[in-house]
This record gives sequence, C-alpha cells and structure tokens, in this order.
Amino acid sequence: MPRKLKPCHYFQIGICNKGTQCTYAHVMDPNFKRKGCIHHAQGKCKRGDKCTYSHLKEDMDQLSPTSPSEVDHYSGAVSGAATTEADFRQWRYQVPGADRIATARALGTATPKFWQDALRLVSGDAGIRQETITYLASNGGCLRILELAGQHVQLRNNAQFSRTFIMQILPFFKTITHTDVTTSIILAPRLTTIYNVLYGPDGERAVSLFAAVVQYLQTLTFNEEDRSNPISPSSLEALETSLAAFEKLVEINTAARVHDGLKLSVETLALIFEDNAEAMASFASRPTQRHLRRLQQRFGLGHALPQVCSGSALAGEPAVFELAGERPGELSEDGPRHDNDHVDIREISILPTMQEVQSSRTEYLPSADPREWHLGGLEGLFDRHFRLLREDTVGQLRDAAKVELERLQDDSANGNDRHKRQTARTFVYHNIEIADIAFDASSGINFVIAFDQPEALQRLTCLLSVEGDVTFFVASPPPFNASKEGAGAPLHQQYKLWSDAQRAYTVVKPVMHDDTSTLLERLLGDSDEDLSLVEFPGVLLPAFKPTLQALQSMSETLDVPFGDILAPTSTLNNPGRHINVVPPAYAARPGFSFDLSSFTDAEPALHLTPGTNTEHTINQLARRSTLDQGQAEAVVRSLSRSLALIQGPPGTGKSYTGVQLIKILLANKLAGGLGPIVCVCFTNHAIDQGLERLLDEGVQHVIRIGGSSKSERLADVDLREVFQRLELTKTEKNDRWRLKGQAHREVEEINHLLGLTGQTHTDVQMGTYLAAHYPRFHDQLFVGIDDDGFTKVQRQYGKVVDGWLKGAPWGFGLPRTIDELLNVHVNHMTGQERRKLYSLWLTDIRTELFGKLRTATDSYNQAKTQLDAVRTEQNLRVLKQANIIGLTTSGLARNLDLIRRIGAKVLLCEEAGEVLEAHLLTALLPSIEHAILIGDHQQLRPHIQNNDLSTENRSGAQYSLDVSLFERLVQPQDVLTQVIPFSILSVQRRMHPSISQLLRKIQYPHLQDAPTVDHPEVMGMRHRLFWLHHEHKEIGDVDTVVSLSHTNEYEMDMVAALVKHLVSQGIYSSEDVAVITPYLGQLRKIRKRLGATFNIILNDRDIEKLHKGADVNTDTEQTLTEKTSHKGSSARGTLLQALRPATVDNFQGEEAKVVIVSLVRSNANNKPGFLRTSNRINVLLSRAQHGMYVIGDANTMSHVPMWADVISTFRQEGLFGMTLELCCPRHKDTPLQITVPDDFVRIAPEAGCDLPCDKQLACGHACKPLAQRGSLRPHRERSLLDESTKKLIAWSNRTHSELSDRLASNQEEILTNTGADFTQIKDLTLRGSLTKQVATVKKLKISKRYRKVFNSRNTIQSFADKLRKDEQPYQRVRDMVETLRRSKDGADQLVEFQFASSELQLREHLQAISLLIRCDLIIYSDVVAVHKGQGAGRAGGAVSVETSAQRTRCDQLITDAQSSLNVRQEVEGQLFWAKFAAMDCDSFDVTLEAVSPVDSLRNQTINAEALQRLRDAETVCKRFVDRDTDPTKGLMEEIQDARRTLNEGLSTSEMRTVVTAMTKEFSGTGHWYRCANGHPFTVGECGMPMQLARCPACGAGIGGQHHQPTEGVQAAHDIERQLVDLRSETRVQQSLIVNDIEASTGIANSLASSSLSFGRWRFFSNILKMPGMLSMGLAVLDYAYNNSPPWRSEWSPNGSTIS
Repeated sequence: MPRKLKPCHYFQIGICNKGTQCTYAHVMDPNFKRKGCIHHAQGKCKRGDKCTYSHLKEDMDQLSPTSPSEVDHYSGAVSGAATTEADFRQWRYQVPGADRIATARALGTATPKFWQDALRLVSGDAGIRQETITYLASNGGCLRILELAGQHVQLRNNAQFSRTFIMQILPFFKTITHTDVTTSIILAPRLTTIYNVLYGPDGERAVSLFAAVVQYLQTLTFNEEDRSNPISPSSLEALETSLAAFEKLVEINTAARVHDGLKLSVETLALIFEDNAEAMASFASRPTQRHLRRLQQRFGLGHALPQVCSGSALAGEPAVFELAGERPGELSEDGPRHDNDHVDIREISILPTMQEVQSSRTEYLPSADPREWHLGGLEGLFDRHFRLLREDTVGQLRDAAKVELERLQDDSANGNDRHKRQTARTFVYHNIEIADIAFDASSGINFVIAFDQPEALQRLTCLLSVEGDVTFFVASPPPFNASKEGAGAPLHQQYKLWSDAQRAYTVVKPVMHDDTSTLLERLLGDSDEDLSLVEFPGVLLPAFKPTLQALQSMSETLDVPFGDILAPTSTLNNPGRHINVVPPAYAARPGFSFDLSSFTDAEPALHLTPGTNTEHTINQLARRSTLDQGQAEAVVRSLSRSLALIQGPPGTGKSYTGVQLIKILLANKLAGGLGPIVCVCFTNHAIDQGLERLLDEGVQHVIRIGGSSKSERLADVDLREVFQRLELTKTEKNDRWRLKGQAHREVEEINHLLGLTGQTHTDVQMGTYLAAHYPRFHDQLFVGIDDDGFTKVQRQYGKVVDGWLKGAPWGFGLPRTIDELLNVHVNHMTGQERRKLYSLWLTDIRTELFGKLRTATDSYNQAKTQLDAVRTEQNLRVLKQANIIGLTTSGLARNLDLIRRIGAKVLLCEEAGEVLEAHLLTALLPSIEHAILIGDHQQLRPHIQNNDLSTENRSGAQYSLDVSLFERLVQPQDVLTQVIPFSILSVQRRMHPSISQLLRKIQYPHLQDAPTVDHPEVMGMRHRLFWLHHEHKEIGDVDTVVSLSHTNEYEMDMVAALVKHLVSQGIYSSEDVAVITPYLGQLRKIRKRLGATFNIILNDRDIEKLHKGADVNTDTEQTLTEKTSHKGSSARGTLLQALRPATVDNFQGEEAKVVIVSLVRSNANNKPGFLRTSNRINVLLSRAQHGMYVIGDANTMSHVPMWADVISTFRQEGLFGMTLELCCPRHKDTPLQITVPDDFVRIAPEAGCDLPCDKQLACGHACKPLAQRGSLRPHRERSLLDESTKKLIAWSNRTHSELSDRLASNQEEILTNTGADFTQIKDLTLRGSLTKQVATVKKLKISKRYRKVFNSRNTIQSFADKLRKDEQPYQRVRDMVETLRRSKDGADQLVEFQFASSELQLREHLQAISLLIRCDLIIYSDVVAVHKGQGAGRAGGAVSVETSAQRTRCDQLITDAQSSLNVRQEVEGQLFWAKFAAMDCDSFDVTLEAVSPVDSLRNQTINAEALQRLRDAETVCKRFVDRDTDPTKGLMEEIQDARRTLNEGLSTSEMRTVVTAMTKEFSGTGHWYRCANGHPFTVGECGMPMQLARCPACGAGIGGQHHQPTEGVQAAHDIERQLVDLRSETRVQQSLIVNDIEASTGIANSLASSSLSFGRWRFFSNILKMPGMLSMGLAVLDYAYNNSPPWRSEWSPNGSTIS
C-alpha cells in the first residue's frame, strides 16, 4: 500500500538535490516556517546561504536575549533561547573568585537578573550549562546561594515575598531542577554541593526557606473558571518547581527525611492538593502529584500501601492447612541465621559471607503467595525477587563453597554426600599461595594466585581457608596499555597460566575491597595455611550482580511505574480480578492523539485518541494497512494502555507487530515528548535481531549498548563507536585532565606503598618506624647508645635488627609484658622478649602501611569514579539524541544510572515471557509512562539455575521464580493478583495447517492459518508430518532430573541419515533444515557426527536448471566454495554446514522449513525429563514451516498428558509408526520404508529409489539400464552427477587462473621487497617432513615477508583438497555403493557401480597440486637466497637444505600426470624436481668449511639426475613445437633457467680456491667461459681460446680457434665479476706454463690443503682436462691420490687405482 509521505524540509528551502530519489514529498507545506539559526545569533554559523535555518532579522529577533523586564510574571523564564560566550562571561563576573570572597559585595538589586541569567544559561549550550553550574558550586557561587536563602523571607509580608519568589527563588529553583542539570552525571557532585548549601547546618536553612515557600504557595489560586483549562498554569508551575527542588533536596540529604520541620512542610503541601482536588485531578498536575508522592514515601507519609487484611474466607473456598512460615533476620523465631541475614534487603551483601557459607539453617525464601510475605506492596515485591534471584545465582556459590570448606576441615567427610548437595559446576584447585600483587589504573589491585597446574581456569573464583575465611575473586583483564602503567612488566606478562609446567598462575582482583588487607597478610606472612581455590565456570558475576544491586536500590526509593498494577493490591475481602489500565500519561494530555496516517494507504488521515472510538480505529487500521485484524487490535490497544501486553502464539508476527508499534511511536515522538524508546530483550541475539529489523524498516538514530553484539550491521551504532565521534565540552576536558593526573599520582603512590609491603622487616622500614614512634629504641638499636650514654661502634647497616633478634638466648619462663618491655634497654631482653617486641613493631608497621594503602586506594577509586562520570556524561548526550536505545535486561541493570537520566517514556520488551520478573522490574525506569511487553507465556519460561525454585519442581512451585512478569499478569497464580487486559495475535503465517493443528488442539484453540501457509510437500518424504517411534534406550543417568549427559545413539544415527537424505534432494539450503533436541549432550554428538560427513550440496537454482535441461554456461557460474555453497551453487561441504542444529531452549523465535526433532529420552522408568513441561513441548512442535519429523520413544513421553494428546493426534492421522516412509520424486508410488539408519543407504542411496529410468538426461543421452548403473536412480541422480562434474570443471579452471595470478603477484612482491627484514639473518637448516619445514619457515625472523604467500598457499591447499579423486561426484557414489555391496544386506541386491575413468577430473587436481608445489618453490628459493646473503646485498648465514620430501611429491605428480596423459603437469613435475635438487646441491657451498666427500658425491649424483630430468622434460616439450596447441607453452624457458642453475654448481668459494692456486703457481689466470649448455670452463695464457675440445659435462663444443670461441660458447662475465677483487690483489702474467710438472704439483698441493670437498676434485679434473690443462689435471689427480690417504680410500674403496 502506498504511504503518505511527509513534506521534504530541504525542498521547502530549495536545496534538496535527491530529486525523485527523495524519501519525502516534494510539495509545498503551508505550515512550514524556518527557525532562526542559533549559531548565526552566536556569530558561529559558517554555512552561509546553505544553512537550513533562517538568518533573517525577524527570525533572529526571536532568539535575542531579553531584558529583565521581559520576564514572565510567574514563570520567571526568559523568552530568548540563545546564549553566547559573551553572556556567560558577563554573568560569571558576578561570581566572586576565591581571592575576592572576603571582600565581595551582595548583589542587592542585581540578584533577580543574576538568577534569571543563570536560568537562561543552563537552558542553552551543554558546555555553558556545565560551566554555569560549576561556578554556582564554587565558593563564590555558594555565597550567592547563601544570599538568596539567607534572607529572612519568613519575616516579609506576602507582597514582598511574592516578588522575591517570582524574580529570584523561582529562577533559582528552575536552574537547579533543570532536566539537563539533574540528569547530568558530571554535574552530580556540583549539584550535591549546591543542595548541601541550601540545606544548611542541621537543615535549618532549608526549613526556613521551604516553610516560607509553602506558605506562599498556599496563597495561590489553582482553580480557573475556564473549564477547558481548569488549573492555573502559572500557579501550577510554581508548585511543581518548588516540589521538584524540595524532592531533590531530600534525595541528596538523607538526614532531611527525619527532620520534623521539613516533614511539616510536606504535610502542608499535601493539604494544598486536598484543598484543590478538582484542579489537581487534571492532566497538567500529574508531574506535581508524582513529586509529592515521592516526598511522602521518603518521609513515610501519605496513605499506607494496601496491606493484607484478615477476614473470613470467600464462600466455597476449599479448606487449607497453613504451616507456620519462616521470616528473615530478626523476625525469625530463632533469630538471624548468620551475619548476612537481614530483614532489609539493602543490608544484604550480594556475595555470601563466611558465616552464611557455614550456616546450617535454610535461607528465608518468600513464596509466590503475597499473604505470606513479611512486607506488602512494592517493598514486598522487590524483596521477594531479590531473595529468589540471589538464591538462584549466589546460592549455588554458597553451597559449593560450603562443600569444599567441609573437605578442608575434615578430609574424612563423605565425598559422595558432598557431591549430591552441590548444585553448581565447579573446579577445585589445591596447594594455593598468594604469589604477587600489583596495581594498575584499569582494574585496581590485582593479586597473583599460584596453584598446581590445571586443565583450565575461567571467570569467578573463591578462595577458602581451613580457618574459615572466604574471598571471592574475578579474573582481572590485562591492562589496555601496559606501557603507560609505569616501569616493569605487568602481572599478566610475568605470570601466565601455562608458563610453568608445575605451577599455574592467574591474575585476579577481589570482588570486595575489604578483602585486600587479609590477602596482603597472606602474601607477606609465613603461614602454611591450607587453602583451596574454587572456580565457578558457569557463573558470570556481571550477569546477576547489577540486577540485585538495582533491586536493593529500588526497594529504598520504591520509584517504579505502574506500582498499583505490579504489586498485589486485592484482598480476600475485595477480590477484584480485573484492573482498568489507563492510557499513557503523555497520551492523556488534552488534545493529544496518535497520528496513524503514515501507516495507512490513503486519505483521510487516521488518528487514535486513547479511549475514544477504538473499534472503528482498529477496523480502519486493519483495512488500510499491512496489519491483520489481530495485529491491528494489538497495536491500537497497546497505544491506549500505559502497561500493554501482547501475547503472540508461534508464527503470528510478534516481532513485526512490535516494529510497527515502534514506527508509530516514533512518528508521534515530538507530539508526545517521548524521548528515546528503550528496547530490551533478555539475550544479545534477540536484541540484535530486533534492531536489525528496525534498520530494515528505515528507522534511524539507533544506538546499541553492550559489548556482546555479534551483528556487523550494528557495529557503527554501538555506543562506544558513536561516543568516539563526540567532542568534549570545556568542563569535561578540564575535569578529565585533572582527574587523570590525580588518578596517575594515586597509582604511583599505591605502587610505592605496595613495594613497601614487602620490606616491612628491613632495617630501613624498621628504623623509620622506631624513629617516629619509639625514638629511644631507635637510638639503642641503630645509633648504638649503651646504658651509660656512650655510642658504640655499630654493626653493618642492613643487618641491625636481624643481629639484635639473634643476639640473645631465648630465655626461660614467661616473657615480660609489652608495657614492661617499653622501659627496658633492647640489649637487656631475652630472645623471646625481643621476638615479642619485634612482632608488635611489625604489626604496627603493616597496620600503618595498610591504612595508607586504603586511603590511597579510596582516593584513586574516587578519582576513577569521577573520571568515569565524564565518559558517562558524553554517553548521556549521545543517548538523548537517539530514537532507539537497544540493550539486554542485564545490560540495562549495569547501566541503570545512565539510562535513568535519559528520561525515556516508552519501554518495549520482546520475548517478555522469557525474562525473569526481577530483570524486567529493573527495566521499568521511573520515567517510563508507557511499557509494551510482547511475548508468549505458553512458550519458554525464564531460565533459572536452581531447579528447586522452578514451577516444574513439586517443591519449587511455591516460589515459582521462573514465572515471568508477563505470565504473572496475564495468568495470575494467586488470588490476590489482578488480571490485566492483554491482546492476542491469532493468525499464524509459519506452519502448514497439518502442523498448526497440533497446537490448536493442545494450546491455542483460536489459532487461525493465513492463506500463505499452504506450503509444498517435503521433497523426498511421503508425509510432511510423522512420529518415528522406537524403543532404543538412552545413554546417561536416568535418575538425574536435569542432566547434560543424556544421549541416544539410535536417534543420532537416524537424524544424520535423514539430514543427508533431505540435503541430497538439492532444494534445501543451510537455513531450511533444523535439528532440535532438548539435551546438549545429544546436540554435541549430532554436531560431531554431521561435521564428519561430507556431501555434495546443491540448491534450488541448480535443480531448476536441471529440470529445464538447461546447458550450463561455465563462464558465468559462481565460484564453488564452502562459504557460498548454500547461496546459489553446488559444493562439497559437511552436513553440519547444511542445517542448523540447536537445543529447544535456544530455538525459540526461530523457524525452518523442515524440522527434525530428537527427543532422546527412552528409559524403563518412563521419565521424559524436562520435556514434560508444556512450554517446551509447545516450542518443540511450532518451529517447522513445511514439515516436521519427531524421532522418539512414545512410551516414555505418553505419561505426560500433553504428549499423550500429541501422540494421539499423530496416531489418528496415520502419521505414527516404527517405519518412516520416503518418497522418490520421480517414482512416487515406489514404497521406500526406513526402520534403521542403514536403510537409507540401502533403499535410497542417493535420496531416491532404485527403479530404472527411461527419461532423457540433461546431457541429451538416455539413462542407462539398471544392470549397468547399479542402484543409482537413472535420471535425476545421473543428471545431478553430470551437472556437478561440469560445475566442478568450470570452477576449477576459474579458481586455478585466479590463484595463479595471485601467486605471481605474491612472487613479484617478494622479489621487490628489499627492506630491513633481512637483518640479523642466522644459519638456516631445513630438513625433515614437509610440514616440519613449513613450520620452520614460519618461525623465521623474516616470516612476515611470506605472510601473503602463505595465505595463498593455504587457499591453494584447500583448493587441491576439494579436487581429490575421492571427493569427486562419481567416485563418491561408487564408494558408497561399494560400501553397501560389502555389507551383508547389500551383497545380493547391488551390482557394481561403474563409470568411465574420464568422469574423474584428475587434470584439475593435478593443476592444483602443481600450483601448490610452485608456491613452495617460490618460498624455499627466496628463503635460501636471503640466508645466503643474496638479498639486498646483506651478509647471510650457513644454509643446509634437504628437499627429498618435496622431490617425492614431484615424483608423485609426474607419475599421476603420465598415467592420466596430462603432459604439462608431467613437465612441471620434472622441472620442479630439478629446481629443488639445485637447492640441495647449492646449500653446502656457502662457507669455506669442509663438506664430507659423502655429501659431495651425493650432491653430484643429484645434480646429474636433475640435468637428466631436464633433458627428459625438454624432449617432451619439443614434441609440441610445430603443433597448433602446445600444452607445455612457457616451460622451455624455465627449463633453460633451471639448467643454468645446476651447471653453476661451482660455488664462489671453490672458484676462488682454484684461481688462488693458479695464481700462486703461475703468474696469470686466464678467463672463464660457458658452453652452449651453461657449463663453465676456463682458458689459460692470454685467456682467449686457441684449441677446440668437448665439454666433459655435456659433450658440447668448447674452446675455439684464433682467439674466437666456437659456436655456442659465451664469456662467463658473472664469474669474472665475482673474482675481480682477487685479481686486483695479485698481478698475474698472461702466459701459463702447461707442461711443468712441478707447477702442477704446486697446484695440487694448494688444492689438497684447501677446504675443498672431495666431490669437487672430479669437477676440477674436468676443468683441467680442457685444452692446455691436461698435464696439470693429471698431476693434480696423481698428487691427490698419493698424498691424501683418506681421500684415496673414499675415491677407490676397493683399493683400485685411477685408470
């Protein structure tokens, strides 16, 4: 339906540039008027003509400051709104500074203007407002307040006081009660100062002032003759402002509540209301009434809250026998149970005390019956929920601590008995000690606790001592910026959980600050006290502590809306069961109506005035909007009730209705003055979903509070993110700078004191202490004065006290008292007495030190609190600009002080039936006028920890902690609670009628089905609804009521098989199939089972193409990855990725097309566990849209009445049995019956039947007969396999191309990276398996260099894994068929599944493997180059590389490529083998250290094999030279490069050795050349070739004639360059003596004494055999053989000689 658009604001002023894209109407608005620009008035506007506000003089005049004469007679307000810095500076001159207070003059006649200007200043800019209040709270400002309050106003006549009140007191009151002032956190301490000054000594100043004010208010006229406005606005404003100031004064000064003078003023104010009852009944007086009511509550005045009246029972009531009830604290007949048992919950410590842990008496827990409470009304309500919530959370900590404490004190106690009494999951650690202490600015005092190494440690912990001490800790987070915390590493870096194999360490901080001293004593003392550390891994302190603290606070103020509805007020004598809920206070204002026009399709405009013409509005809204009748009624009723409840059965659109309500409220936000709307849910997931729905509807200015949001869409509207964009005001900047400095100084002081705590026994500390407190002892010890006053030679300083303690015998008998010892010389004391006196001194030192530490810590905490207030003030300014504030109920409790200051009037809670009443009570802020609760009390109840407090427990029903406020209001369980009217949604849009009928029969008789729920049948199933009955027993403790261990193997296997069957249909995505089970144990097993099962996943678009017989365009197919498999393509993935497994409790609010339910429980005792509750059954049966399959033992469940009804319905419809029927989509009449999980593979191996098919395949071929195709369904499955294979090829080619380009880019980046990452290169050794070598590279200092290429490697590895043979469609089918054929059931029924080998796409897999090897080659070659010093000219280290693992992988690639005729991969395999071999050979030649002949011979062998492989590869390449298609294109160049690498095996060190020897014996060196194949050789004499010869390495021509090299020979300039330094050192002659045997012997001597390896001798001999060097070569070989016996033995191991 088209929506009526609002006029565009920018269009009115001619600057809208969105045109037709604008979401507002481009029509002229006759009511539009541009407001004056406040920034232009202040001279700050920089927008000029582009400003959307007016700069015209007539508009500016409305913003100009006014004169005092323009002040309204009664309001004391100024008409102008704009304030400037100049105004503020002019005003502050009248506030005397600290140096002028003594001489400051009274303002006199300027007093009215001073306070009127102050009011105008606080009504403007936030920064000026903060500075104004700051000045008023200063000494000079307090002086001005004293002038005002100190006037003897009570002595003036009425006329005089009237002028004083209007012109001075009223502006002052309005200044200090201004909403932005009272809600500011940063101004709170300053405002406290102002009210304290106003209160005065003993409150007399306040009594005098307010007595006069009240006397004046009594003279005002409140009734007006005008019936349209029955109350005087000016009189009402004076009364309301005075009451607001009075209430704030009493709130800040608690002593005022017992002041009789102020109490008398409150009573007089109440008389004003009684005398003007008619006027006070108007809407305008409601805020005034609220102020008076709060004052009366604080003074204990007014009408008492309704109490339970004693009287006769109602006629016809059954007889009851009431047991004597227990009472808390002093009210108990036996007295308090322990030191934490109090009547007033405000006095109860959140965490248990030691007496509470040790107490044997049962705690006082209020029942659900208000008649048994010790308090009535709201007080009793808060008391009940505080005690029950505390018992549910803290009670389990208390009980677990009690069990461990008993073990500490008595090891012989029965451990089994202790275990039965323990409800919380705990881990206990022994051998505990306090290891260290430190202080940081982020978390305060931190302690290090050491204990024996555990398996894990989490969250809340408790330290117990055998002496009966208990200390609770929370884990301390690491400092945000440890470098700024001062010198020394923080505790988190010094102590880690796993840093020590024997001892574990954890850094914690005590929950209670008072425990610090005890912990310090343990840290410093020598006690060997037995301690235990108890951990509560499932308990989060922030989850319940803020709520409990909020309830304590609320019980004091009783400031909660709808108190008359929330607290039981009916009695047996007045059994009213229904209550009339009035409209919201803002909606009761005369003339207000909700504008619904923006949500209707056409004219006329639709408005709602609460309580007027409701039915007509409902019908119009249903007819003209997208809401159905039930939703429209819920919306209208909710807008008309201050406390509105909407029950939404499953699938009826609760969330949609809530969104529409919020949009309507936002559309009327300005008219109602609503402020931000607070949206709360119990879980982070729920609030994230709700806020995302609002974003989808176009709602703007949404703020999310809380750090646990998982939504990426909400990341930018998180309060912490928006906070960063807000600028601080001047006051905030000053406060933050000052407080940061103060906090830093306190941190330094605390750390200094902590350092002293470990030095209390030293001479320095002891000497300082004695000099201050016992100077005589100090002189005797440290100065060395004897009895006669002489100074003795003192011993070494630092050992004075220790020497004194050991310097006397212990003594006999009792030592003298301390008082006696004070008069004795230190040297005249026995050892026993010295130790006694020393202990006193040590205790005093520590006590004094701990006192200083406590003072410094308190100062730090105060500064930290004020610093946090600065941040909170910024948050407050952000939140006040929001439309929607979303957070959880516990998050609201944590931020209660912040949220309360926003002044929000509307609260909306979704899934209210799941929220504990205690949580929802804290969410009902005092400012809330309209609360909307949406939920369903017939679905899941709130989750609690202690089953003994649950309605599901027979004994826990009396407490009913898990009954939500929503359920209590719509379905009261006691006779006193009034029934509140609520709306019910009745049209469901989720379930097929065959599923919804189950709910209609058992829960919702009026539930209707929308026309849109006629869903299609479940593909592959005979029925859309079925109960598969079995009697396979569960595994687990059937006697345990609540357990996570219950599992059922049969159901797990059946679920896995059924999931696979459904997924194989190819039409269900990962969001369409859900598996629900009540137990976490079963859920874990199902997840593990499904996660290990792989399948080809196809979606509905794939199937649609197959059915149409469409030809797939491989160029346009989507990338096939696991991540996107469910979004429009086929892919290999786990079954876990194809569905959503969850527990029942975590699936409320969710839905799926097909739901599989595993009930788990099957036992001889017929115990259904917590599936006996109707709420869980309801959720379980209401999640499915198209179909639902329940797998469970009906015998176990049928003992529950609701289950019995459900089972009966299944039976009646023929949907119950021990055999599950499947359906072949192609042959629907074929019976497919499943009884056990293995039947799926046997009867429907590929999600269909085994009949032959004569249909045409998508490829155009006819289906093969059954005999040739085994059990595969002939048409659909063959088409699926063919289609999957096509897609596999297309995806593989595209992905290979992308990854190749990516790898090339990575290689280029590495080669061009010559930065500083080459520094400090160490020796490198790469040996062992491939995995080990990769891990070694990742640990190198230069590993960052390969970060991107390693990411590419991971992607390529994953790519190759997906293309393995056993993961391809045809091979997977064959493997499954063969598995069945080998089983006893399938041996006679199945024939072998055969397919052509071409169906397996091995080339794609080989491409991926080749790319992976190339990636490793890039990494390895660069690593070796860098470490050999070839990177950026840096010096390298020794390199040792062994690449046999890589070469083995190359061999496998070659073998697979040859067998599958993939030529390119064969050549690449040979090439890569040779390149890795070159690394092997070259890695030993970096240093001049000797290498064993064995290694040298091995390298030469590898080198030769590598060259042969290159020749083989070259032969293959040459076969395709003249062909049109060359699969080896580009590889020939790589082969030549690899050959050159291998032929340069002569390293630099060896070439230097050869040339050095030649230079030493001859006077010249000649020049170096390479043959056509790259092998080096040298020419003597002139260095130019004169003879022809053959290369000994390859047989190619070398040398030359007439100084011209033969064909193919090239000069080796690179070798020449490497030897240039050596040549410059020694001038050589140009001739070489060839036949001189002595010279040859000299060369041999030089070579023999060098560090050359034996393997290189043979290579040198080849060089020396070249023309002109033959005789030298023979001489060298002969010398080596005759003069080097070790070499001779290695050269000729059999004793043979060189031929």
